[in-house]
Amino acid sequence: MKKPLLIASLSIVLVLVLAACGSADISTTDSVTVLETYYVALTAGDLEKAMSLVADDAVFIDPMGKYVGIEQIHAMYESQMNIGGRWEPSEIKDVNGKGRLVYDFKAFINDMPVYSGKGLTVVKDGKIIFDGTEFYWKGECEREPSQSFCAD
Repeated sequence: MKKPLLIASLSIVLVLVLAACGSADISTTDSVTVLETYYVALTAGDLEKAMSLVADDAVFIDPMGKYVGIEQIHAMYESQMNIGGRWEPSEIKDVNGKGRLVYDFKAFINDMPVYSGKGLTVVKDGKIIFDGTEFYWKGECEREPSQSFCAD
Protein backbone atom coordinates (compact mmCIF):
# COMPACT_ATOMS: atom_id res chain seq x y z
CA MET A 1 0.00 0.00 0.00
CA LYS A 2 2.77 2.41 0.87
CA LYS A 3 4.82 1.61 -2.25
CA PRO A 4 2.09 2.67 -4.75
CA LEU A 5 1.50 5.86 -2.77
CA LEU A 6 5.25 6.61 -2.78
CA ILE A 7 5.47 5.97 -6.54
CA ALA A 8 2.43 8.18 -7.19
CA SER A 9 3.88 10.95 -5.00
CA LEU A 10 7.26 10.78 -6.72
CA SER A 11 5.57 10.83 -10.12
CA ILE A 12 3.65 13.98 -9.20
CA VAL A 13 6.82 15.64 -7.92
CA LEU A 14 8.66 14.69 -11.11
CA VAL A 15 5.88 16.16 -13.28
CA LEU A 16 5.92 19.39 -11.26
CA VAL A 17 9.71 19.67 -11.49
CA LEU A 18 9.66 19.11 -15.24
CA ALA A 19 6.87 21.65 -15.67
CA ALA A 20 8.83 24.21 -13.65
CA CYS A 21 11.92 23.59 -15.77
CA GLY A 22 9.89 24.13 -18.93
CA SER A 23 8.51 27.43 -17.71
CA ALA A 24 12.01 28.75 -16.99
CA ASP A 25 12.86 28.65 -20.69
CA ILE A 26 12.95 32.00 -22.46
CA SER A 27 9.70 32.31 -24.31
CA THR A 28 9.97 33.85 -27.74
CA THR A 29 6.39 35.02 -27.42
CA ASP A 30 7.01 37.10 -24.27
CA SER A 31 7.27 40.57 -25.77
CA VAL A 32 9.69 42.00 -23.20
CA THR A 33 11.98 38.98 -23.57
CA VAL A 34 11.90 39.32 -27.36
CA LEU A 35 12.99 42.96 -27.14
CA GLU A 36 15.68 42.28 -24.53
CA THR A 37 17.04 39.35 -26.57
CA TYR A 38 17.02 41.51 -29.70
CA TYR A 39 19.12 44.26 -28.11
CA VAL A 40 21.49 41.79 -26.44
CA ALA A 41 22.12 40.25 -29.87
CA LEU A 42 22.70 43.66 -31.48
CA THR A 43 25.10 44.71 -28.72
CA ALA A 44 26.98 41.41 -29.10
CA GLY A 45 27.29 42.03 -32.83
CA ASP A 46 25.04 39.08 -33.70
CA LEU A 47 22.96 40.76 -36.38
CA GLU A 48 21.54 37.49 -37.70
CA LYS A 49 20.15 36.52 -34.29
CA ALA A 50 18.70 40.02 -33.86
CA MET A 51 17.07 39.86 -37.31
CA SER A 52 15.55 36.46 -36.48
CA LEU A 53 13.36 38.38 -34.00
CA VAL A 54 12.14 40.88 -36.63
CA ALA A 55 9.10 40.23 -38.83
CA ASP A 56 9.69 40.17 -42.59
CA ASP A 57 7.38 43.17 -43.08
CA ALA A 58 8.42 45.15 -39.98
CA VAL A 59 8.56 48.93 -39.98
CA PHE A 60 11.39 50.72 -38.16
CA ILE A 61 11.52 54.52 -37.96
CA ASP A 62 14.30 56.60 -36.43
CA PRO A 63 15.54 60.17 -36.91
CA MET A 64 17.58 59.01 -39.92
CA GLY A 65 14.68 57.46 -41.83
CA LYS A 66 12.00 54.83 -42.28
CA TYR A 67 12.97 51.23 -43.00
CA VAL A 68 10.35 48.80 -44.25
CA GLY A 69 11.03 45.08 -44.42
CA ILE A 70 13.75 42.89 -43.04
CA GLU A 71 16.23 43.66 -45.84
CA GLN A 72 16.18 47.45 -45.27
CA ILE A 73 16.32 47.00 -41.50
CA HIS A 74 19.23 44.55 -41.78
CA ALA A 75 21.17 46.94 -44.04
CA MET A 76 20.54 49.88 -41.70
CA TYR A 77 21.80 48.02 -38.62
CA GLU A 78 24.73 46.51 -40.50
CA SER A 79 25.99 50.00 -41.35
CA GLN A 80 25.42 51.24 -37.79
CA MET A 81 27.23 48.26 -36.29
CA ASN A 82 30.20 48.95 -38.56
CA ILE A 83 30.64 52.35 -36.86
CA GLY A 84 30.38 51.02 -33.32
CA GLY A 85 26.62 51.32 -32.79
CA ARG A 86 25.30 50.12 -29.44
CA TRP A 87 21.79 50.33 -28.00
CA GLU A 88 20.52 50.20 -24.43
CA PRO A 89 16.83 49.94 -23.57
CA SER A 90 15.74 50.07 -19.92
CA GLU A 91 12.52 50.16 -17.88
CA ILE A 92 10.64 48.15 -20.54
CA LYS A 93 6.87 48.03 -19.98
CA ASP A 94 4.12 46.33 -21.97
CA VAL A 95 1.57 49.16 -21.91
CA ASN A 96 -1.37 47.27 -23.39
CA GLY A 97 -0.60 43.71 -22.34
CA LYS A 98 -0.45 42.77 -26.02
CA GLY A 99 3.13 43.58 -26.96
CA ARG A 100 3.22 47.38 -27.25
CA LEU A 101 6.39 48.14 -25.34
CA VAL A 102 7.61 51.52 -24.13
CA TYR A 103 11.02 52.06 -22.59
CA ASP A 104 13.87 54.44 -21.99
CA PHE A 105 16.46 54.21 -24.73
CA LYS A 106 20.08 55.22 -25.26
CA ALA A 107 22.10 54.87 -28.46
CA PHE A 108 25.88 55.08 -28.73
CA ILE A 109 28.46 55.21 -31.49
CA ASN A 110 31.90 54.10 -30.35
CA ASP A 111 30.69 54.48 -26.73
CA MET A 112 29.75 58.11 -27.31
CA PRO A 113 26.07 58.84 -26.54
CA VAL A 114 24.24 60.03 -29.65
CA TYR A 115 20.61 59.69 -28.60
CA SER A 116 18.47 59.17 -25.53
CA GLY A 117 14.73 59.22 -25.24
CA LYS A 118 11.68 57.01 -25.17
CA GLY A 119 11.30 54.04 -27.48
CA LEU A 120 8.19 52.20 -28.61
CA THR A 121 8.36 48.71 -30.05
CA VAL A 122 5.46 46.45 -31.01
CA VAL A 123 5.96 42.69 -30.78
CA LYS A 124 3.45 40.23 -32.20
CA ASP A 125 3.78 36.44 -32.24
CA GLY A 126 7.37 36.63 -31.02
CA LYS A 127 8.53 39.07 -33.73
CA ILE A 128 9.14 42.81 -33.73
CA ILE A 129 6.71 44.42 -36.18
CA PHE A 130 7.33 48.08 -35.34
CA ASP A 131 10.21 49.98 -33.77
CA GLY A 132 10.43 53.72 -33.24
CA THR A 133 8.86 56.21 -30.88
CA GLU A 134 5.29 56.95 -29.86
CA PHE A 135 5.36 59.99 -32.17
CA TYR A 136 6.32 57.87 -35.20
CA TRP A 137 3.92 55.06 -34.22
CA LYS A 138 0.97 57.48 -33.93
CA GLY A 139 1.88 59.11 -37.24
CA GLU A 140 2.05 55.77 -39.04
CA CYS A 141 -1.24 54.61 -37.52
CA GLU A 142 -3.02 57.85 -38.39
CA ARG A 143 -1.69 57.66 -41.95
CA GLU A 144 -2.54 53.98 -42.41
CA PRO A 145 -4.56 52.49 -39.52
CA SER A 146 -4.78 49.04 -41.16
CA GLN A 147 -1.09 48.32 -40.47
CA SER A 148 -0.67 45.27 -38.22
CA PHE A 149 1.11 47.20 -35.46
CA CYS A 150 -1.74 49.71 -35.18
CA ALA A 151 -4.28 47.21 -33.84
CA ASP A 152 -4.83 47.68 -30.09
